[in-house]
Amino acid sequence: MGAAKDRAVYQFKVSLAHISPPIWRRIQVWEDSTLHQLHRVLQAVMGWENYHLYEFVISAKKYRDPHPENERKIRDARRTRLPMILPRVGAAIEYVYDFGDGWRHELLLEAIVLPDRGVIYPRCIAGERSGPPEDSGGPWGYADYLQAMADPSHERYDEMMGWRGPFDPEAFSMEKVNLELEKEFRTARKRTSPGRVSGKPKPPAEILDEAVQLEGGAHTGKGRTWVDKKTKKGFRGYPAAMIAFYGPTADVATKIVVAIVRDEGCEPDPLERWFSKDIDVRCNPAVGEKVLAFLKEHAVKSVIATDGLIGCPHEEGIDYPAGKSCPQCPYWAGRDRFTRERIQ
Repeated sequence: MGAAKDRAVYQFKVSLAHISPPIWRRIQVWEDSTLHQLHRVLQAVMGWENYHLYEFVISAKKYRDPHPENERKIRDARRTRLPMILPRVGAAIEYVYDFGDGWRHELLLEAIVLPDRGVIYPRCIAGERSGPPEDSGGPWGYADYLQAMADPSHERYDEMMGWRGPFDPEAFSMEKVNLELEKEFRTARKRTSPGRVSGKPKPPAEILDEAVQLEGGAHTGKGRTWVDKKTKKGFRGYPAAMIAFYGPTADVATKIVVAIVRDEGCEPDPLERWFSKDIDVRCNPAVGEKVLAFLKEHAVKSVIATDGLIGCPHEEGIDYPAGKSCPQCPYWAGRDRFTRERIQ
């Protein structure tokens, strides 16, 4: 997919901690990527095999795939988008992979840029040295591994060679890395190609425009101008509005959730929900007016929306038992809420 309209690109330098000489990558990802999507990018560019758990850490807050019953203080990486925690250039976050080996990656937001026409994102634009083999024991175990592999007379040389085969720690191919990224995100690119219904949701004011037109009414366009200026500029500071759509399938939205993030590191508050039974919530003029009024009430500077619908409108633990699938929305059973693909 080429450059998408109205979306910026986040550029990170990724450095593997406690390693010398340094292992690093420079990557570019869409600004509205979730932390879980960033995790998938990091797995590809570092050469990891996604066998282990991960988490992101910023300002003592942890983000990963939390257990719904005993990790309520852990924030959900699948629901957290980059501008929510990294609003400006110079911000940093730590990515930890494999809690046993303890691989720590330092991510520095170097730039927020406009996408280049015809370029496929996410992509890697620079880097040095091969990522360590999976399960090599963390930075210190990796150092022992390299020492053994560099000396055929080493007592563990045959063991290490039999474990992984030949290994060149200096090898790095940006072309191979980007092929891995293309393979990892190919399905998502096809799904979000221009003209697809499941693409990026329209801003609330644009939804309201279309809804009023459907009802045969007239609209001055003042509200649309106010919101469009913010969505087209990307993240412009706090307060920020995070908007998500939900429905019984991936095609019909019956619920919209709007949360206000007042400043960096703040929990979303207040949060409002609106429902629509008869028509898609995105084409409901009454809901559109309420959303727009809510954004104005809280002096929102940035508006960030999810890509398509991200789950059923019913709430786990309230409308149906925790840990179970929603009985009213069988479409979402066994599916990833963000890719809509079945989980193997």
